[in-house]
Parts: sequence; structure tokens; C-alpha cells
Amino acid sequence: MTVKMVVLDGYTLNPGDLDWGLLEPFGELTVYSSSQYLTEEECVARIGDADILFVNKTKVTESMLAACPTVRYLGELATGFDNIDVDAVRRRGIALTNVPVYGGIAVAQHTMALLLELANRTCVLHERVLRGEWTSEIIPEKGLWQMEMTELAGKTIGFVGYGTIAIYAARMARAFGMRTLGYSRRERPEGREVAEYVDLDTLLAESDVISLHMPLNDGSYQIMNRDAFAKMKKGAFLINTARGALIDEEALIEAMDNGTVAGFAPDVLVQEPFDMTHPLMGRDNVVLTPHIAWGPRATRARLLNTVVSNLEAYLNGKEVNRIC
Repeated sequence: MTVKMVVLDGYTLNPGDLDWGLLEPFGELTVYSSSQYLTEEECVARIGDADILFVNKTKVTESMLAACPTVRYLGELATGFDNIDVDAVRRRGIALTNVPVYGGIAVAQHTMALLLELANRTCVLHERVLRGEWTSEIIPEKGLWQMEMTELAGKTIGFVGYGTIAIYAARMARAFGMRTLGYSRRERPEGREVAEYVDLDTLLAESDVISLHMPLNDGSYQIMNRDAFAKMKKGAFLINTARGALIDEEALIEAMDNGTVAGFAPDVLVQEPFDMTHPLMGRDNVVLTPHIAWGPRATRARLLNTVVSNLEAYLNGKEVNRIC
């Protein structure tokens, strides 16, 4: 019997520069560009009688799985799987896999790009030069000097969630001459080589830059809340390349208004894509990117290769990158 496979939202992983044909040897493949904004009924219709289901951002609920009883394998096309009702998957005996390691260097690189933009304001300066602010004033530097820049050497950066990605980022930060701190429930020898492990309160109090790298779960939800912001060093930068819901956005706005957070650079927000009326819009000290830290083609190619390997292992009776 032919195995039927459905990719519900393939565009994020593969906008056209990778080859879905890598999955075709395993069965009949149908790829949809996006299903994230469809109704549950529309998603169910697309899944049909598929045996294998792949998703990236589309939510997978218990009622959806109940309506698609043929699904026996669910492959997350990413590391995070907070879009999936894992308990429902487990109750139905469905195999669930993810891709835990593929984009660490890319996300760490993006973290540093956001940090450098907060520190040097390169994009803002570029826009001002294009507007003629460098050449049109009697004193050309006047307007440009009104924007503060930051020297990173000697500053402290703290990584909340100090795993593989954060360790890569710590190595990069050390190259800038920064002191590095890490907060994690588990210490790793390679982590100790490039950062000092500390408790969360110490990290918040001593860091000039805080970078978030935790998975989203019940324990990490809104870990950056009013209490956390109250413990931060005044005038610190905050970077988030993990999950938007790690931050209480209302508390963040308050912390920015009172000067606790001098600059915020997220690649992720609670609501994605965000509404243009979002209170973070229009602030000079906010740098927003569209959940794209993992976006280099080489990074996505590694992800797709792992997706293929996960499925092949499952079909051969092996457990690789299994969540349940």
C-alpha cells in the first residue's frame, strides 16, 4: 500500500530553493505552501487520509487528529513544537519527531546581528544618510550624533537558556571582548569553556545585554515578566531569537518606558506576523526581524535532510529525534 504524505505548510522551510523530491521515494507526496491561516476544517480536508503529516507553523489539535485517524507519523519541520498538542499525539499513539539541531550557528549569527544593530544602529544610520542628513545640514554630524552608540567590549551578556545556540553565540560575544554568563538547568562542559554559569537573578542583575534562547513550555512561559524586569540592570538590551511568549509584552513596554530596557531586538513575537498597530512599532530603540534567524539556505537544507532522515528511521522501525 502506498504511503501518503502531506506537507501542510512547506513554504517557510522551502520557498523554492530546496527539493521536496527527497521525500518522494517514501510514498505519494502532496505539498501545500501554507495552511497556517486556514480553518481547522480546511486543514483536515487537506490532510485527508494521509499516513504521514509534516507541519511547521500550523496548529495541530486533538480535534484535528480525531478527524484524521489515518495519521500515524507527525514530523515537525522545526525545533520547537509548541504548535502541536503533544498530549493528544501521545494518546493516539502517533509518532512525533522534530529537528533539534540544524540552525545553531545561523541563529547565533542572527543574535549577534541584532546585538550589533542595537549597539551601532547601522541600519538607522544608513537610512539617515540616504535621507541626506549627512550632507544637508550646516553642521552635518549634528543629527547623527543624537543617537547613542555602544561599545561592547567589557560589557556583560547573559544567555537565558544556555544550550547549543547560546554557546555558539557566547563564543561570538567573547570575540567582541564581552563577559559571558549563562543560565540553564543543566551545565555542559563546552558551556563552561565560554561562559560562567549563574542563577537567573544574578544574570538579570549583572547583564548589560540579555539574550533569550529557551524553548517555550509551561516553565518558561513569560519568564521575562515584571519581576524579572525589576531585577535587571537599568539600561540593558534585550534580544529574543527563541519564542515570543517567553516575554510578557505588557511588562516589556513598561520596562522600556521606565528605562530599564534601553533597546529590544526580537526575531519573534507573541503574535506572528504582528499587527502594524503593535505598541512596539515606531520605537527608535526596537529592531524587528520576521522570525527568520534560521533562514540561510544552508541551514534550511540541513533541516530538510534531517526531516528525511527522521522519516526514514521511523519507517525502518528506529527512533530518531522522537518526541513521543
